[in-house]
Amino acid sequence: MILKCANHDVMDLSNGKTLNGSLLPVASWGYDQVMAFLERRVFAQSNKIARRIDQRRQERTAYKLSLSDSYWISFDSSERFEAVSPYWQDFGTLEFVKGMTEPTLRLMGSFDKEWRRLGDVTFICKYEPKLIAQTEIRAGELAARLGVGDSIGPVFGGGYDEIDSAVFIRNLSSPQRMLLDFGSVLPRNSLKDGYIFEYVQALYTQVGFSCVHDYIMRVILFDAIIGNEDRRHNQGNWGFFKSTADGSVCLAPAYDFNLAYSMPVDAALLQERIKGIVSAGKAIQALDALQAWEPTVREFCGEYDYEVWHNNFKRLQKHLQDF
Repeated sequence: MILKCANHDVMDLSNGKTLNGSLLPVASWGYDQVMAFLERRVFAQSNKIARRIDQRRQERTAYKLSLSDSYWISFDSSERFEAVSPYWQDFGTLEFVKGMTEPTLRLMGSFDKEWRRLGDVTFICKYEPKLIAQTEIRAGELAARLGVGDSIGPVFGGGYDEIDSAVFIRNLSSPQRMLLDFGSVLPRNSLKDGYIFEYVQALYTQVGFSCVHDYIMRVILFDAIIGNEDRRHNQGNWGFFKSTADGSVCLAPAYDFNLAYSMPVDAALLQERIKGIVSAGKAIQALDALQAWEPTVREFCGEYDYEVWHNNFKRLQKHLQDF
């Protein structure tokens, strides 16, 4: 039984021998950490779509394979990643369950989610209340314009029923480039506070990154503008890209904005964010970033009547200037 990354052997799970440490989620891992990682490949019980697929699961143990990473379990040395991965299969219906692959199950969060392919592009389809869906779409678009999020952003939403809407978000991963989040890579509660630089840096250090304080600063600033608190205690909303060829890593765009709010940011929370930025020695860099963002934020908020976000921006800028 071999843990593979795409078509590369990574660990022999029958004896715990590492075959390619650079392709492990964390290079220093041994057998126990790898098995814990595989056991975390679960889904939120509130996701009805995932539950329905799980009920179809084959009798033998199915280690979940997602469209976020390219790890899978091979019981047959002749089997290829292309034969089992949903990247090459038709998963447009709930009938798709093949081998070790269950494509919707490594999607956490409270809303129903599934993978959908539209043309040649793969999307995460999220079913959310209409107001939340609209706000997530706008937040994703603003993140794209500012260079904080994916360059495409949530491309569209559609009516689902009287209550919910479908939001389509482009899948950031590919067979060559995995998106690994710290909710899957590290044990639960590894993150004390996602708005304290040193705590977030500690996550990235474990997977091979040196200082990423500028990246952390930009994400914290953007979350303050859109009123998003989800990254504070959700380590799954911090992540990175990892190559399936050589294990090299690079930073990923910020993602998951469904807890953005069209309301003023609480003054105490805003001050707390600012203190974190100042404590990290990033006040001047933060002001420079906001100055560069200002025309885009002003234009965007005027275009979509998001005056609250513009006010959050101005409050953030003013308080940083006061420091």
